[in-house]
Amino acid sequence: AYLESSSARNVPLYERHGFEALGTIQVGSSPPLFPMLRRPRRLAPPPVPANDAPELPASVE
Repeated sequence: AYLESSSARNVPLYERHGFEALGTIQVGSSPPLFPMLRRPRRLAPPPVPANDAPELPASVE
C-alpha cells in the first residue's frame, strides 16, 4: 500500500502500522508531503490444490 501523509506528526503512526517513510516531497513553497510504503505480507500459506492434497488415512472401525 502507498500513501502520502500531509503531516509529519502522522509519520510515526503509519510506521507503527508497517509503513516505511520514503522521504519528503516538496515543490516550491507548497507544504511537504511524506510518501510511505507498506510492502505486502503473506498472512497464511497458499491453499493446496485438491489434486495435490495428501490422502487421509482410512477410518479405523
